[in-house]
Amino acid sequence: MSLEKNFITLAIAAILFFGVKEINDGYKWFFGSLLKNNIKMLQDKKVKRMNLNQKYESKLGFDYRFLKHIADNTPENAIILMPPDSIIFPKKGRIFFNKSMKSASIRNKSWASYFVYPRKLVYEKINENSKYVDKATHVAIVNHWGYHKLENPPRQRQQFAVIPLK
Repeated sequence: MSLEKNFITLAIAAILFFGVKEINDGYKWFFGSLLKNNIKMLQDKKVKRMNLNQKYESKLGFDYRFLKHIADNTPENAIILMPPDSIIFPKKGRIFFNKSMKSASIRNKSWASYFVYPRKLVYEKINENSKYVDKATHVAIVNHWGYHKLENPPRQRQQFAVIPLK
């Protein structure tokens, strides 16, 4: 009798799982896109020869390169002032950052913080971080934004950089 109950429970769970998978857009994306693409990437012989940084860069592009640049060029206790979305994704001009993936993008504070930890990122647009804005030690220069925050801005200006505030 208990074996029959287990099979019935398993059948109900399978029906619920596959039913929810077809109804919910998140599950459709996970199984139809993310999982399929990641399996394809893992089977790629070029990817197998890459180190972790190369894999991140191939998948995440400029967002990862810029965050890695921040991590490599700031001390671990740095608090970095980041620009607002209007600077990261300008209406005119070339967009360097990943605009298609909102959750895996430099504009997502939680996601971006993973790559620069233990440094803190402070986004100018987020009000709840105002206690860290005054404590910022560095500014992320994006599309020439951020030089106005420096006490002594350099004469030669780069489009992308991370510079100490003082």
